[in-house]
Amino acid sequence: MLYSGGCDVTRVLTLLYDKSDSRSSDGRKATQQALAVTATAHPRCAWDSSEAFQQGAIGPFSLVKVADMIGHSDLVRLGAAARAEQKGIACHTGIVDGYLKGVELQEGDVVVLVDLLPNRYAEFAQAVAGRALKEKKPKVVYIGLLRAAEQSD
Repeated sequence: MLYSGGCDVTRVLTLLYDKSDSRSSDGRKATQQALAVTATAHPRCAWDSSEAFQQGAIGPFSLVKVADMIGHSDLVRLGAAARAEQKGIACHTGIVDGYLKGVELQEGDVVVLVDLLPNRYAEFAQAVAGRALKEKKPKVVYIGLLRAAEQSD
């Protein structure tokens, strides 16, 4: 549907995670493939100047420690799925900044970050909100697409 809507769906980036501070039992992967969709109908593609797209990878980003994860406390231990799902808001802020590094935008341009499968902690949404509160440029707008039945929590 994205392709038929005039989007370029051929840009794949590798996200690199720093697991040097993680325990050996940490099941989160050290790399992740991300699809970066851009509008091909736009007369100029600012993403061509992005360091991330020129290098094909961004990172490494530090992963949040289990003790610092959302929902974790001395009384509540997160299950394996919840631990694997979280990477941390700081990590996601780094990913957004990494996407934008070197991008040549004009005054008033807005970047729309569409999260096709947001995790239950909305870490990308929180990263974008943090950027907005700090009034960082360029302006980034977040859209998270949820599957109602599977993501009702």
